[in-house]
Amino acid sequence: MRTGTRAVHSLLLAAGLMILTLFAPLSGTSAEAVSEQVAAEQAAPEQVVTGEDAAASEVSAAPVTYYVDSAEGKDTNNGKSEGTAWKTLVNVNKLTLKPGDQMRLKKGGTWQGTLKLKGSGTESNRIIVGNYGPGDALPLIDAKGEIDAVVLQNMSYVTVEGLAITNPSSNLERWARGIYIVADKPGVYRGITIRNNKLYKIEGYVTQNERHKSAAIFTDSTDSQARFEQMEITRNRIKDITVRGITGSQTAKNLNHPENINYDLKVSRNLIQNTGCDAIRVVGWNKALIEYNNIYYVGHNTRNYEASFIAAAFPQQSIDTVWQFNEIAYTKGTNPGEGRDMDSQAFDIDHTNGGTHIFQYNYTHDNEGGFVLFMGSIVMGEEVGDFKEAIIRYNISQNDGNSGQSTLVGDRLFEVHPFGGITFPVKVYNNIFYYNKGTMALQLKGDVAGLAFYNNIFQAPAGSYPVNVGAVYDNNLYSHAPSAADAHAIQADPALVAAGSGGEGLDTVDGYKLRPKSPAIGKGIIIPDAWNNVRDFYNNPLPTGTAPDIGAHQAGR
Repeated sequence: MRTGTRAVHSLLLAAGLMILTLFAPLSGTSAEAVSEQVAAEQAAPEQVVTGEDAAASEVSAAPVTYYVDSAEGKDTNNGKSEGTAWKTLVNVNKLTLKPGDQMRLKKGGTWQGTLKLKGSGTESNRIIVGNYGPGDALPLIDAKGEIDAVVLQNMSYVTVEGLAITNPSSNLERWARGIYIVADKPGVYRGITIRNNKLYKIEGYVTQNERHKSAAIFTDSTDSQARFEQMEITRNRIKDITVRGITGSQTAKNLNHPENINYDLKVSRNLIQNTGCDAIRVVGWNKALIEYNNIYYVGHNTRNYEASFIAAAFPQQSIDTVWQFNEIAYTKGTNPGEGRDMDSQAFDIDHTNGGTHIFQYNYTHDNEGGFVLFMGSIVMGEEVGDFKEAIIRYNISQNDGNSGQSTLVGDRLFEVHPFGGITFPVKVYNNIFYYNKGTMALQLKGDVAGLAFYNNIFQAPAGSYPVNVGAVYDNNLYSHAPSAADAHAIQADPALVAAGSGGEGLDTVDGYKLRPKSPAIGKGIIIPDAWNNVRDFYNNPLPTGTAPDIGAHQAGR
């Protein structure tokens, strides 16, 4: 039987800690409801809450709020009021927090070293770690040479909010993390929320072989029988870091036990800018929703180290992810050179994924490596089951490319690898790809049968579309000479309102709407209902049973 430290209601304990019922699918905003319709329906993994629960015996105890004041506090105080606040993290790090407990750091204060949090709340009585006091200056945790600034160890139903976190170093030959969320004992750790924090100058390894244990926010299961569920990372500001932004561990112990893969992740409304490595990397999750994030300048803060292969946002070793309403811009090419893969795209569908992965309603621009990279699967089904398909629809890409690779005829928009000779279906439809810097190029390596482009607008001075690798092109609109493989190509000016006028923000792209007499109106092929199409980029409903418009805007009725 697995053990864990998650606090549960005494009623459950009296019932012998029975197996919980399955979770409902992801829910929330109407945008999330859209993604649920397109995600493959799978039963949630079995919920297990067994073994010793350290907090359960104290469930009935009155919650306590602890205060810490780095200026006026004293460690000889009891810490239970603002007037009797502790001064350092010494007493805090000795606590095992109980359901309903709060730990508050005074605004404007600074603490050096690691804040170590332990204990679990319940679904109805969470643990809160946050701030108190007047002013706008968030309480600052400075790791001061330690690997971690904040650690959450074997916790459930805890919220960490309103903290400033930094971990600077002049030496990047080290691991460095801002918030480290770790499960190192068997159990299911649910309901962790990380929100409204500011993380900056998290500085550690940039190089490809060493960076896998560093990030501003890092989740890890170091026990094969430990997993996370219902985690939310939202409204955080992550800036000026050399490491990854938000990531899981690709060497987590539970990855080799599919029944223990993490379940139900939401990453939303975070601002991530000026990183050395990837911004959002979903690793080891079944069901993840990544939406409304703003990501700028990935790969710029490398401190002259060789970052090699990066991408702004992608799933790896995961099942059924949805990426929507995100803006990604200015990703830097970090692996340039003739004959070398460069990566550095806005999106990537990375190795060893299973299930279905959907990219919709995103706006990407000025990413040097291009719009998307598809890695295939290096080892199919080893950890997360077979890959089903990827769906890329109703996105707007503006000036993604400019890779400078002399091995390409033009600047790369797509990069596709069929690793191990494995081919997967990738459906790319009703997107707008705009490029005003030269030739828009698809880089397709080997046999990529299963890759299909329908109802897309390709607007550029010229395009390069390989036809000898099994890719399908059908019913796309080209402003230049179309793909020779596209039997129903339309070559015309798409008559967009103001192509190329997008700025920063999803609200700046009205220029990609169709003019009233656009040749794209009513000329799309009907996409099967089974693909669960609901709306266009601009929240217009799609027609049922009749031809849609080509591109990301449904102007016709």
